[in-house]
Amino acid sequence: MVHFRSVFLVGAFSITSVVLTACGVMANSAPSESPAIVQSGGSVSTDNQSAPSFTLKDIDGKMVSLADYRGRPLLVNFWATWCVPCRAEMPHLVAAYEKHKADGFVLLAINATTQDDAAAIQPFVKAFGMMFPVLLDSDGVAWRAFRLRGLPSSYFVNAQGILRFTYVGAMTPEFIEERIAALNGR
Repeated sequence: MVHFRSVFLVGAFSITSVVLTACGVMANSAPSESPAIVQSGGSVSTDNQSAPSFTLKDIDGKMVSLADYRGRPLLVNFWATWCVPCRAEMPHLVAAYEKHKADGFVLLAINATTQDDAAAIQPFVKAFGMMFPVLLDSDGVAWRAFRLRGLPSSYFVNAQGILRFTYVGAMTPEFIEERIAALNGR
């Protein structure tokens, strides 16, 4: 029985290692590598520093800068169409945006375009009803600016442009609501 458990654990570890390697999961990914996929739990940090600046094209080709939203609380979320936790999290993000947009809340959904299939982005946006700005990080500018460590990754920025919270992993609706309330001083 002990031998069976050992063989099972070694086999499970080996299969997991192969799958993660095949998916390009790397700690401290560089822009030319795939980001880690965080399935659950994630990690949160409190930053209290100026949010990195960037300018990216949206899915309609319009140039959008983080500075365009100065004075409004916002959530910057990195995602990809192939990322299972991103797919699980997206309905929660859409619901939070719909709930808080009248209060000036902005959600910038940044696709990790260097790691995604460009043809899959528009159908993903339509399928999830993403009515907020969807930006394409086609050369890794935002990825580098935010030092992306995994997908999904979320950055909560207050109206003064201060990065208040960072979360790597899929967020729950309750967690999203708590962070939005904190951005609004509630």
